[in-house]
Amino acid sequence: IAMAIMGTNRGEDKMRIDKVLKFLTKEQYILKKGRNYCIIKKLEWKDELLEVGKPIDFKVPYFDDVAKFCYEDMILICARNKVGKTSISVNMIKQFVDQGITPYLINLERGGRFAKIAMQLGLKDGDFKHAFCSDPTQIELEKKAVTVIDWLLITDKSETDVVFKHFIEQLNKQGGFLIIFQQLKEDNSYFAPNMAKQFPALAVRYIYDDERDGTYG
Repeated sequence: IAMAIMGTNRGEDKMRIDKVLKFLTKEQYILKKGRNYCIIKKLEWKDELLEVGKPIDFKVPYFDDVAKFCYEDMILICARNKVGKTSISVNMIKQFVDQGITPYLINLERGGRFAKIAMQLGLKDGDFKHAFCSDPTQIELEKKAVTVIDWLLITDKSETDVVFKHFIEQLNKQGGFLIIFQQLKEDNSYFAPNMAKQFPALAVRYIYDDERDGTYG
C-alpha cells in the first residue's frame, strides 16, 4: 500500500501509511486479513416492503409450473458436456423474446454456436443482446434484466461460492432475473454441490438418456 501511494515502502512515508492503516483498523473502517486489507461496507438500509420479494411478471420457460419466482432470483441448470446446454439456453431466450422481453445472453465459451441456433429458431438482430466474458467475477448485470449465462466455467472449484456470491450481490444491486448453465461431472453429479446449490432459488440437472450405461434423464 505504501509503495502504491507513496512510491516507497521505507522511511517516514512508510511510517505515515502504517499509522493511517492502524487508525482505520482500530476505528473499524477497514479489516485486516493476513497481509491484506478490505473495506468494511456500510449497509444500505431500506424501509420499503413492496419491492422486496416481488414476484416476476413473466413465465420462466420449462419451470413456470415447477416453482414461483421473484425478482433477484437465480436458477442453476447443470448438464454434462455436449448434451445441448447452448440449445436449451437459446430456446429459453426465444421464449423470453416471445413474451416481449429483451433478454441478455452472456457467452463464456468461444465459437458463437448460439448464433446459428438462434437463427434456426427464427431470432433476428435486435431480439436479444449478447456479450462474451471469460471471467465471471467481472460480469456486471444490467439493470432489471433477464440474463442467461451459457455456460459458467469456474476453473478453481474452491472459488465456487465466491463466484456465486458475486452474482447474488449483482442481483441484489441490479434486480432482474438470472439463469446460469453449468457443467456436470461425467457421473451426472454437481461440481462443488455444497457451494453451488446454496445460492439459487432452484438448482436442476438435465440428464441425457444414454442406453449404453442405462442412464435415463
